[in-house]
Amino acid sequence: MLAVALSTCGNLTFAQKSKKQKVTTTELVAEVEPQANPANWKTFTSDAGNFSIVTPGSFTHEEKTAQSPDGPVQLHVFIYYANAEYSVTYADYLAVIENSDRTQLFLNAVRDAGVQGINGKLVEEKEITLDGHPGRNYIIEYGTNNGFLLAGRNIVVGQRLYIVSATYRKNEVPLVKGSYAEWALKFLDSFKLTKVTGAQ
Repeated sequence: MLAVALSTCGNLTFAQKSKKQKVTTTELVAEVEPQANPANWKTFTSDAGNFSIVTPGSFTHEEKTAQSPDGPVQLHVFIYYANAEYSVTYADYLAVIENSDRTQLFLNAVRDAGVQGINGKLVEEKEITLDGHPGRNYIIEYGTNNGFLLAGRNIVVGQRLYIVSATYRKNEVPLVKGSYAEWALKFLDSFKLTKVTGAQ
């Protein structure tokens, strides 16, 4: 099925300060943990994607092509990086996936492709629905010594697949109040469909 490329989180490079300069908490939040400031979380809406989500910074948008058994599909990828990665991807397939005998098989295949694509280990999964549409909620460990976590949700709406994910270092402690797991959940929970779409 869909092979989803999920990038790992890198190290953030800090601006050098002279010994006489004192870095304030406000500067640290702005430079290192923008997601810790509630004022930074803004609603992003994609009219073409029929979704909205609250993100701690501006997305970059990429378009990629992936191969599937039904033929090539175009991926629309929205990413924001801030010492963690927040992303939404959607793709339209040639055939209806929802409310068919292949829905669960499709979701299984997308999950497996995501795990294999980052050489990860599935540590948690449950079935979910969003506005009546089927999906999966899951957590994957990956990276050196399984040091990273990917929290994701896959939702099927008609012919469309949505992949919403947040990745972060498992044991990294923020420099300010909050946690990467908390911010990841805030991001995932804010995802909404802006147009009611049933299986076509």
